[in-house]
Amino acid sequence: MVFKIRGLKMKVVHCHNIAGVPSSLVKYQRRSGIDASLVVRHWHDFGFPEKLPGRYGGLLTLLSADLIHYHSTSWIEGPLLGIRNPDARVLSLLGKHLILHYHGDDLRTRPSRVSFEADHVFVSTPDLLEYESGAEWLPNPVDLELFSPSSPRPTVTDAFKIGYYEPRWTGTYVPVQEIEHAIEKLKREGFQVEGVPAHAIRYDMMPMFYRSLTVLIDKLQGGFYGLMACEAAACGIPVVASTAKVRCHLGAEPFFEFSGDLAEDLRYLLEDEEERKRIAENGRNYVENRHAASRIAERTIDIYRSLT
Repeated sequence: MVFKIRGLKMKVVHCHNIAGVPSSLVKYQRRSGIDASLVVRHWHDFGFPEKLPGRYGGLLTLLSADLIHYHSTSWIEGPLLGIRNPDARVLSLLGKHLILHYHGDDLRTRPSRVSFEADHVFVSTPDLLEYESGAEWLPNPVDLELFSPSSPRPTVTDAFKIGYYEPRWTGTYVPVQEIEHAIEKLKREGFQVEGVPAHAIRYDMMPMFYRSLTVLIDKLQGGFYGLMACEAAACGIPVVASTAKVRCHLGAEPFFEFSGDLAEDLRYLLEDEEERKRIAENGRNYVENRHAASRIAERTIDIYRSLT
């Protein structure tokens, strides 16, 4: 079914590519008949499919759209002639429909960056709802065609591999030192365990990274889970996460809940293979039901349709 507006295929432009979420939305929106595209101001290290049109080329692309789906902020944050987010304001005056999609600290710590009215607001994690009244939680999409378990699952023949994100900047809620100390403690206890940080890995190589792990450690600070937790779970890997602030929204127990003692949590999981399998299965089922990119894209199209 092709979604049309004024007799033509609807044209949607996504602005910025936060964590590859817009890339996934574009892929599945196109499959549903939306003329969707993505523009960015700079290339990412991770190999996402995206278009780099230049500052003014990006503005022309936005002008050609029926609806602009802004991720985190507008194309030009400003100020320009004293006006912040000038492109969003002009496009709104021209009758374009605007979606604003927050992805994390763009709302938790820097809400003043955005100063324009959108027709609809999405947030990527449910804890963000407390910062933006009237927003809708749109779960981060996971491309299940890319992120899937290996078959059969490799057996552990050497060291247990503990994966975690190694951030390039602070404020990512990943306590790297705490993770490293927990791994060293387990080594002293005689466990054959290896820490495997994820840093600057291409997006299309991430499934291979996840499938090589025994356990993934997600964000342990902040009380919400991240996209890596979902991608690893989709690959059949058990995840240690902290979900205290969002647990009421989950309706399931997809991850192993961080107790506050990471070494103890890892010790428990490494000693109990059946528990790892149970958590991995729960996580995969949760992602299929809540984060499948095809479903998330359909929800965005429902909102687009309601606006036009």
